[in-house]
Amino acid sequence: MSKNNLLIKIPKIGLGTWKMDNDKVYEVVLKAIKLGYRYIDCAWEYENEEGVGKALKEAIEQKIVKREELFIVTKLWNTYHRKDLVEKNIHDSLKKLNLTYVDLYLIHWPLAFKPGDDPYPRIEGHIQYDKVPLHETWEGMEDLVTKKLTRYIGVSNFPSILLHDLIQSCKIKPVVNQIESHIYLQQNDLIKWCQKNDIIVQAYSPLGGNYDYGSTVKDNKFEHPLKNKKIMELAQKKNCSNSDIIYAWHNQRGDKYSVVSKSEKDDRLKRALDIMEGKSGIILTDEEMEIIANEDKNLRLNDAAKVFWEIPSFE
Repeated sequence: MSKNNLLIKIPKIGLGTWKMDNDKVYEVVLKAIKLGYRYIDCAWEYENEEGVGKALKEAIEQKIVKREELFIVTKLWNTYHRKDLVEKNIHDSLKKLNLTYVDLYLIHWPLAFKPGDDPYPRIEGHIQYDKVPLHETWEGMEDLVTKKLTRYIGVSNFPSILLHDLIQSCKIKPVVNQIESHIYLQQNDLIKWCQKNDIIVQAYSPLGGNYDYGSTVKDNKFEHPLKNKKIMELAQKKNCSNSDIIYAWHNQRGDKYSVVSKSEKDDRLKRALDIMEGKSGIILTDEEMEIIANEDKNLRLNDAAKVFWEIPSFE
């Protein structure tokens, strides 16, 4: 298969499943599918793939949706980066998801941890990394496509320099880079680079997420993105909610761009779906887009990034 793959079609919005237990994720995934969601974003590390799988099985058996209408994504965890462990990790996810294949499989983080039962191997509080080159992990990912365990492969949390290196030697080009992106961490240069190189960007935490803002935003004297003054002014002007404005901003960030969003409430799920599918009628002018662009603070809110991006410790 050529690495110059045709760009795949991905829904503009997917349902995120992070930080939900199995019971809650079953309820929310089934609800979202009934509302029209077709993209479900999962990960082995979330420890709730069984709940997702139960919802998928029920939705298909009840003929709410056909399997081929769904776009299911899950991710390779950091302790499975060795080439001979990549397939083991996806088989575990497929079993839990009640599937024979996923539509997209991502390297969750560009970091290899020491393999073993502990997903976060530490010594004296420090993550223990494994000496696995990226090309070895990617060869394992490519094998999954050959074996039809996933239709497409991609990455998550990758900077452009790593992607540039990867696409020089790969047989199958990554089709997606899933990254944290919101009004405080817009990552415009990375997004433009990905789009130029036909890699779809998926923004997680599009509204700013539900991280510990006591230690991240407030210490920097910033309000949560949903309480940002400029966003609130635009929402009042457009007679809509603050989240509507942010979703409209995401929807107008160009082609080869989508979001992974999470909510447990029917009205919020439906509203986000309508806006990202262009059914809301909310359109931001170039001037309004520029107002939001000026709110970029290069502020990363995902705590996992802070834990992982430390100086690696090798034995």
